[in-house]
Amino acid sequence: HDRQDYLSLAVYLLIALVVSVLVSTRERRQALAERRERETRTLYELSSRLLVHDNLQATLEQVAATVRSLFDLAGCVILLAGEDGRRRPVAVDGDAGEDAVRRGLAVPLRTSGAAVGAIVLVTDGERPLRLGEQELRVVHAFANQAALAVERDRQQEERARARALAETDRLRTALLNSVSHDLRTPLSSIKASASSLLDPTVDWSPGQRREFLETIDQEVDRLTRLVHNLLDMSRIEA
Repeated sequence: HDRQDYLSLAVYLLIALVVSVLVSTRERRQALAERRERETRTLYELSSRLLVHDNLQATLEQVAATVRSLFDLAGCVILLAGEDGRRRPVAVDGDAGEDAVRRGLAVPLRTSGAAVGAIVLVTDGERPLRLGEQELRVVHAFANQAALAVERDRQQEERARARALAETDRLRTALLNSVSHDLRTPLSSIKASASSLLDPTVDWSPGQRREFLETIDQEVDRLTRLVHNLLDMSRIEA
């Protein structure tokens, strides 16, 4: 019955409301700080994985699993473009149905300005995917890490192909030099024996003629083996 009680109640409710707002704001900020700390730690782990040259598949799978866990998604899929230009899933975590992927939010993976794939964020279909500016920046950061892993893997493949080509050229040159020498030797013997037999100014004995013919026969067999080896090497290279 005292109006002072109403005033006290109003002041109490106001103070309670202010305290509640302050506590709620502090909790939101703390949750945001913890989330950013987790995002930073995860990005650092991914960067470290890139530095130690981990394999591409393991890195992309970790990216997909981390993004899905970080944003509480139904699924996360990483698509990479093949030689025919079509994108195919290479790392999947959670729901990866074609319909779900088509409905998901796709963030491109870019290397040197070109899109080589995408990270697709998939929801359960019951609620739309809404990401704020900060969350989108985090997703793009993960996309950049995945793109770096793809680019590094392709550069390694190119370097390996270049080394293989250089080694192939070196072996081919060595083989050509060796074959040229091996071919000249029997040809010289055959030419010398045949020229001797055809020389009308020399009267060769039957034993000497047989020796020349045996030399020609042996060197022809040697040439045949060399040619067969070359044909085998050509088939192996093909």
